Amino acid sequence: MNTIMPIRRIALAALVASLVVSGLLGIAALLVEQFGELQFKVLLSSLTISAASILALASGAAMRQGQHTLAKAGVATTVLAAGLILVLLWFEVDNVTFARIVASIGTLAVALSHSSLLALARLTQRYGWIRITAYAAVAALTIVLIGLYWIEQNEPWYFRLMGILSICVTVLTVLVPIFHRLSVGELRSNRALPEKVNFANVFAGIEDTWNPLVVASLNDNHVIRASRLLGTYVRHKHTDEDEFFLVVRGSLTIRFDDATVTLDEGEGLLVPAGVYHEPTAAEEAHVLLFEPASTVKTGS
Repeated sequence: MNTIMPIRRIALAALVASLVVSGLLGIAALLVEQFGELQFKVLLSSLTISAASILALASGAAMRQGQHTLAKAGVATTVLAAGLILVLLWFEVDNVTFARIVASIGTLAVALSHSSLLALARLTQRYGWIRITAYAAVAALTIVLIGLYWIEQNEPWYFRLMGILSICVTVLTVLVPIFHRLSVGELRSNRALPEKVNFANVFAGIEDTWNPLVVASLNDNHVIRASRLLGTYVRHKHTDEDEFFLVVRGSLTIRFDDATVTLDEGEGLLVPAGVYHEPTAAEEAHVLLFEPASTVKTGS
């Protein structure tokens, strides 16, 4: 099952809900004479969830671009940090070590989400150093900050180092999208003339049925897949993605819960997201699938 969209949906829902609660509490604070401890805790909890949702969305964007390890680590640490902050708020844990752990995990969550955003940039090989340098600066600043939580520092050089690293992270973070823009321009200018696709050769090169082969990528997030179909495929749905079937050769029958549609050569059909369908080919059919790159062929 594709986990990218559920993460985005949960993060967006949490962000909207927490912003609404924060807004209502802010209005209440202006209208009432007393703003008690309970209201203060609810407000801080809401702000914590808002911040965590933004960090999770940043990591979710990286996951959509294939940066799964980095993005999953960002989401996991973000959820953990938010949970620990809520424990610290509501249970009033009076423990310095626990507070240091919470601060350390929170800092790590911000660093991973920041790195996830840096991973979104498309950089040519000669500009790749800028992202590596940015990663290194973020990692160094994270280590220095966490060290500050655990070891009392009064040395001026330590704070100078922290300031230098902060400036480096800021400058590099601004430079990465600039180099991304330069890279995209170079890729477009150096792009070779497109080659035509011979679908007879494409389908001849596919050995297994129901095993789609990517023919082309569109805008980094959609693909055209070619597939040889024979027999009946498992009934399934794609929760978040539409899917378009175009029959190039033979015929394809698609069974829905309340209808059956047969497609002949040259005919196509859009199956909306969330609709259960069961493709069947009595004889071998050659079919093109137009769908997001994240689509899993077995659906959910």
